[in-house]
Amino acid sequence: MDSGSSCEVIYKHCFLKLKPSIRSLRVDSNTSLVGFSWEHSWPLGEVPLDITIGENLFARMEILHFVIVRYNSLHNLLLRRTVMQRMGIVVSTIHRAIKFHNPRGISIVFSTCDSNKTREEQDKLNEASQEATKSILSCVDTKERIVINGKYSEQTIIIGKQLPTSFKIKLLDLLRAYADVFA
Repeated sequence: MDSGSSCEVIYKHCFLKLKPSIRSLRVDSNTSLVGFSWEHSWPLGEVPLDITIGENLFARMEILHFVIVRYNSLHNLLLRRTVMQRMGIVVSTIHRAIKFHNPRGISIVFSTCDSNKTREEQDKLNEASQEATKSILSCVDTKERIVINGKYSEQTIIIGKQLPTSFKIKLLDLLRAYADVFA
């Protein structure tokens, strides 16, 4: 999400995938970008984009102005810290996720990007797992119904889908051990 950038950045490969009507909003940029080693590069232009994080009722939307940059990156865009703070975004690189405020509370979106893979491998992975990751990326369906007593399969409990697998197994073992306590 953030590289310490002083502006929002969209990479050329991502910009070229946008609809022509959106690409036509591009305007020339008259400012050069300066890198960490003080090298200067000229962006391809700037474009305003409606950015939506999350889905449905749990979405957050803002219009941001992006600088279009020529660079081969696995990422599509970068958001600077001030925008993330304004949108209430908290990044966890360890969990490869972000949390953010929305009108209904707090939502979580998990990344499916693996920076150790090449762009081509990542594209294949994204295509193959798009349907499987839909539930991971969804901020709407964050709960899972569990049957703890096979004799009463209509009686379920609800746990969070985002729980780590090892914790979920321990929790289910505990709940099943004390299933007689639940009505």
